[in-house]
Amino acid sequence: MIPDTISAIIIFPKAAHKLNVHNNLAKNLPDQEVISRSSDVEFLTWPADLPVDTQLLEFAQFSATQNNALSCVHENHLFTFSLPVRNSENHIVCHLSIKLSSENQTKESAVRVIEWAAIWLGQLLEQKQNNNLLSAQKIGSDVLDDSDSISQQTHEEVAEKKLFSDVFCQPYSKWLLAAVIIIALLFVPINYRISASATLKGKIESSVIAPFNGFIKEVLVKPGDKVDVAQVLASLDVTNITLKLDKLQGDHQEKQKMYRRALVEGERGSAEIYKTQLSQIQPNIDLAQQDINNSKLKSLIKGTIIEGDLRDFIGKPINKGDLLFKIAPSDQFRVVLDIKESYIRFIDRGQLASLKLGSLPNSEQIITLHKPSPIFIEENNQLIYKVEASLDIEKNALFAPGMAGIAKINVGSASIGWYLFHHFSDWIQMNWWSFKP
Repeated sequence: MIPDTISAIIIFPKAAHKLNVHNNLAKNLPDQEVISRSSDVEFLTWPADLPVDTQLLEFAQFSATQNNALSCVHENHLFTFSLPVRNSENHIVCHLSIKLSSENQTKESAVRVIEWAAIWLGQLLEQKQNNNLLSAQKIGSDVLDDSDSISQQTHEEVAEKKLFSDVFCQPYSKWLLAAVIIIALLFVPINYRISASATLKGKIESSVIAPFNGFIKEVLVKPGDKVDVAQVLASLDVTNITLKLDKLQGDHQEKQKMYRRALVEGERGSAEIYKTQLSQIQPNIDLAQQDINNSKLKSLIKGTIIEGDLRDFIGKPINKGDLLFKIAPSDQFRVVLDIKESYIRFIDRGQLASLKLGSLPNSEQIITLHKPSPIFIEENNQLIYKVEASLDIEKNALFAPGMAGIAKINVGSASIGWYLFHHFSDWIQMNWWSFKP
C-alpha cells in the first residue's frame, strides 16, 4: 500500500442486476471481507477491518461519474485523490480513490505516486484478468454446484475480487509497488543545503607588533582581557636605547659647539663639515627617541585580547615585526566559512545560512554570505576557499572570536535523486573527459 494511506476504494462500474448475487458466493470469495455493494456500482475498500469511509466513498462515486483525469481535495492535513485507471487500450477499467496524510509530503510528490500507482494497477489488472478468470470460475462452480443460474458475468465478478487480492497481496506486487514509490520519490524536490566548517572572528582585528629589537620588560594583559583605546598592554626594555640616545645627544652637542666656533672664526670649510655631521646625527636621535616612545605597547581599538600571552616571555628577546597581541571588538563579528572546491560553484553573494557553534549547540544563528573570495588554502590534497559572512547578534551574547561550528548554506532546491547521485555524476563526467580522445 502507498505510504501514509488512510483508506482506499476501487470502484468497478456494474449493471444493477449483477449486484443480486447469492450470499454464499460472497462468503466463499478469497477477499470477501473487503467486498461491499451499493445501488449501481461495485467497490472494494481498504482496510478490511474498519467500516467503509463514507466520505471517501461519496467522493469516489462523484469522481467516477465525472470521469475526471484527476480530482484532489486537501483539508484537515489530508489529501483525497480520485482518478480513473486505464488499460493499454486507454479504456477505463476502474476508478481508484485514496485518502493520504499530508504531514510528510507535498501535493506534487503525492500526485506523482498516485499517478504511478494508477498506471501500475491498470497494467496489472489487464495482465492478470484472463489468468484469474478461470480460477474464479472454478471457485464459483464449487460453491454453487446446486445452481446453474449464475451467469458468466458472475464468474467475471469473482475474478475481479481475486484480482484485487492478487494486486495487494502477492509478494512481487509489493516489491514492484515499492520500486515505483522509490523511483517517484527520487523526483521529489527538497531544499539543498551545503555543510561547511565555520569560525567566528572579529569584524576587524588590530595587531600589535614589536617596534624594534629588544626585550619584554612588563606584561599587563592576557588573552580574554577587555581593553580600551590607548591602554598600555606591555612595555619593552629601553635601557640600551637610552644609553645610545645619551651618546648621540652628547655627540650632537659637541658637533654643535664646533660648528658655531668655526662660524665665529670664519672657517667656512670646517663649518660645513660640522653641519653635515650634525645632519647625520639628528635622524639617529629622532629614531632612538621614537623607539623609546613606542616601548609602551598600546591598544589601537576597544575590544578583547584574542591572541598573545606574553607572561612567560618576560626578559626574552623579540625581533622587530613580531606579532605580540591581536585585539578584536567584543560585539562585532564576522564568520569565515571553509568551502570545498566541489561546492564553490553553488556559492553566491546574499545566500543565507544557519550557523551552530560547538560551544552553543542549542542556539542557531542566521548569517548572510558575502561574495566568494579567490583566497584558498590546500588541505588534505583539496582546495578550501575562504568565504566570509556577516552575523548580527544580540547585545551581551556569549560569543567570542575563535569559536568554531558548522554552517548549513541554503543554495536552492533540487530533487532527492540529484542530491544523492550528483557527486557520482560529476566523477563520471570528469573521468570521461579525462579518457576522451
